[in-house]
Amino acid sequence: MDMTMMGHKSEATPMSAMTLHFGADETVLFDFWKFSSTGGLILSCLVLVVFSIVKEATRVFRAAHCGCRLLDGILHAVILTLSYFLMVIFMNLNVWMCITIVVAEVLCHAVSAYFNTLMNVNFFEK
Repeated sequence: MDMTMMGHKSEATPMSAMTLHFGADETVLFDFWKFSSTGGLILSCLVLVVFSIVKEATRVFRAAHCGCRLLDGILHAVILTLSYFLMVIFMNLNVWMCITIVVAEVLCHAVSAYFNTLMNVNFFEK
């Protein structure tokens, strides 16, 4: 069935493309987070690295120091929110952003695992 006969466009737009793509023209998470240049892409990738660092640091802090249930719940909400933000950003399917997220997450986890062995504290229980 031809989709144009039903009043729908048949050509894919950047928002509806469901393939991995390279590019420097994206809307990320919110309408105000847009870029259309390589500099904007690099800055956005740096923000994703910061998201990953904050998420991992919050997870380590929560596992190592959290005794209060209220604080534990708040920290869990922060971790969960950042995780979902990163997942939705990954689902934009921009190759550069996907690579940034994977590499940042792996490096953050590796660094915290390294410090885990140095300090002999199990950060990975929660």
